[in-house]
Amino acid sequence: MTKKESDKIVLKVEGREIVGKGVKKLRRQNLLPGNIYGEGFKSTAIQIDAHEFSLAHRAAGETQVIHLMLGSDDIPTMIHQVQYHPVTDKTLHVDLRKVDLNKKIQTEVPLKQVGESPAIEGKKGDLIADRETIMVEALPDNVPLEIEVDISVLASPGDEIKVKDLKQTGDFTIISEPDKTILRIIEHKEEELEAQIPEEEVPAEGEASGETETEAPAEGEEKADESGDATADKNPDEKKGPSDEKQTESS
Repeated sequence: MTKKESDKIVLKVEGREIVGKGVKKLRRQNLLPGNIYGEGFKSTAIQIDAHEFSLAHRAAGETQVIHLMLGSDDIPTMIHQVQYHPVTDKTLHVDLRKVDLNKKIQTEVPLKQVGESPAIEGKKGDLIADRETIMVEALPDNVPLEIEVDISVLASPGDEIKVKDLKQTGDFTIISEPDKTILRIIEHKEEELEAQIPEEEVPAEGEASGETETEAPAEGEEKADESGDATADKNPDEKKGPSDEKQTESS
């Protein structure tokens, strides 16, 4: 069961023998196929309760350690890749990377905007986000879930926040280039849209408004045309044969 005990996220998994196209059967049983891999670790196929994984993913994202309980083994991992169905967005497969809790890793951490920008509130400028993540180095348990970026310092066009401006709190090191821009304000250009009112055309003398020179259809032709009668152009002496039945193969 997925749970959080003293900031430790635990997820129970089972070994998986079904591979290839057979995993569709697992998904119908609400089981998610996955793999564990890592340096010095033999790649292992696993299956996870889909709902329990969803809870763990929500809590850990891709930056927090998830302890996989495989039998009696406690395997510290981080989510490396999640595959989704292109139409339903349902989770199809997950890869988890085993980590050494005593060895530092480098990973991307999401940036979260906090506060309010006077430039945006005053409609003086527009906010441009040049980066959504930054690279950090830390022990796996010290990697932050996200890093906050205070946008209240962005007061006017030209203002920007660079990597070196971030306030670092925690046992991790930001290793992205310090002079890289994260957020910036550009001048707000409000487009003035002029409503264009079309001039009403005055019909020529002797010509009624809305009239056309086409003849009105004969009685019954409009109905036949609307119903898509395919025999309108046929020779009236030609006999209509029975329609062919089309058989479609069920999908």
